[in-house]
Amino acid sequence: SDRYRVVIIGSPDRDRVVQVMRSFKAVLADSRNVIFAMLTETAETWTFGEYMEHLGMEHEYMKTRNPAEDPDMKQM
Repeated sequence: SDRYRVVIIGSPDRDRVVQVMRSFKAVLADSRNVIFAMLTETAETWTFGEYMEHLGMEHEYMKTRNPAEDPDMKQM
């Protein structure tokens, strides 16, 4: 199974989140197996394990699909 590093960003400010992601990607040799996630209200209701499982499934989905074709990832 794939292993990921996860960066959870606790900010509702989209610009700040993008800034943090770009900062990490600028210094990482390979960011393909790094998951960047915002801490959402929905995620706050899940256990840590549930959230990590969801993020892993979402990451795998995003690696093989164009999110512009299916912007609603809530089904994951």
